[in-house]
Amino acid sequence: MKINFFVFRTSFSIISVLIFAMMSSQITFKIIHIPENSHQNARLFLASNLNGWKADDPNFEFKKNTEGFYTLVIPDQTQKIEYKITQGSWDFSEADKNGNPIQNRVLENVDKSNTVEIQIGGWSTPKEKKHTIASNVKILSENFTIPQLNTTRKSGSISHPITKLRRKNIP
Repeated sequence: MKINFFVFRTSFSIISVLIFAMMSSQITFKIIHIPENSHQNARLFLASNLNGWKADDPNFEFKKNTEGFYTLVIPDQTQKIEYKITQGSWDFSEADKNGNPIQNRVLENVDKSNTVEIQIGGWSTPKEKKHTIASNVKILSENFTIPQLNTTRKSGSISHPITKLRRKNIP
């Protein structure tokens, strides 16, 4: 069986071009700097308009390579990409070096290398949650036991302002 050299060379060329096109039609995000206060085995994610801004999407999780860099490869996009890096929660998303929120990163035109290098200045920290207890609410128990449900709840009572007035007038 004789192989036509021209057909072989043409087929090989077409296959090579297709493989090259497939390999170059992706975007690599490479985190080249993370803050020193990051966990050693931190799980980092790309939250963006591509995944509905989900902060812990496993399909957009960075992997640590042998060089110690976190990388994520996604298919090439024709649309503008807005994104931020998170540690799996919006409470721990990228910020400036002082922990202040930053604007979304924007990728409009990918250069020929298709690699985006990212430096993270800092991480945001969760804001302290203030209680909404009004002055007329009294906490009776922080851990009121409900044995039927095998759980505990915070328990409180509400006194109406008129009740206070009546108590003052009661002999």
